[in-house]
Amino acid sequence: MTEWIERMHWSMPVSPNTYVEICGRDKTETKRGYAGDFGWGYCSDGESNINFYRVLREDTEGVAGIRQDNSMIKAVEKLTLYMTSYDGQEGYEDYMTKTYVDDIVYGLGISLSKEYETATGFAKFKADLLEYLTEDADKTDAAYRHYKKQLGGNANE
Repeated sequence: MTEWIERMHWSMPVSPNTYVEICGRDKTETKRGYAGDFGWGYCSDGESNINFYRVLREDTEGVAGIRQDNSMIKAVEKLTLYMTSYDGQEGYEDYMTKTYVDDIVYGLGISLSKEYETATGFAKFKADLLEYLTEDADKTDAAYRHYKKQLGGNANE
C-alpha cells in the first residue's frame, strides 16, 4: 500500500476516478472511495477535512478527448436522473429523431462533466465524442481487417 500523502492545497489532488483512502490529521478514521465522491473543500470545524490521502488505484481508463470530472458513481447517478426524467418533458412524444439523439448525447455529456453544460459545452462534447469515436472506429476497423485476413478472406471487404 502506498504511503500517506499530506494534502497541501484545498483542491482535489487526483483524478475523480482515482480510488483513494482519506483521513483527517489524526489518521484514526479513514474512508475509501473514488476521489470525486468526497468533498475536498476546507471545512472550518475540522469535521470533514481531508488532511492525508493515499492512492489505492489510479484512474487509467481515460478516454481520448473526453473529459470526466465526476466519479463514475456520480456520472451514472446524473445520467440515470436525466434519463428517468426525460418523459416528463412536455411534447417529447413529437420529438424528431435528431432531437432525441441530441438529448441523449447531451445527457451523457453533462453526466461526465459540468464543462459540457450549455450550448457551447454541448458542441465541445460532440467534438470530443467524435474524436473518441473516430479513434475507436480506426481501432475496430484494424481489428476487423486482421480478423478477416486470418480467416483467409479479403481484408478490404
